[in-house]
Amino acid sequence: MGITKAGNTHVRRLLVEAAQGYGRGRTGHKSKALKARQQGNPPEVIAYADKANERLRGKYYKMVLSHGKKANVAKTAVVVLVYKCGQKKVNSLYYQVKEQSL
Repeated sequence: MGITKAGNTHVRRLLVEAAQGYGRGRTGHKSKALKARQQGNPPEVIAYADKANERLRGKYYKMVLSHGKKANVAKTAVVVLVYKCGQKKVNSLYYQVKEQSL
């Protein structure tokens, strides 16, 4: 299953751009900027986000290293997984952010 043109194009593009980061860095490593953004958040929220990040990064590396998929194919597969699982949540979050910026 590939990524389709259905749905919010802006959200889809942002997810694809965000997935580009899965090919860089190490699993479990946090940059100084990420640590700064996480300050002040409850530990449960940070743990939940870390667990999701490790799971998605693990899926990416498994596709690339074990199954021999091309990096861009694996990144798009991660995006499809995120997009299909959280399409309603992501879209509602996008519109909330959009309303706040107006």
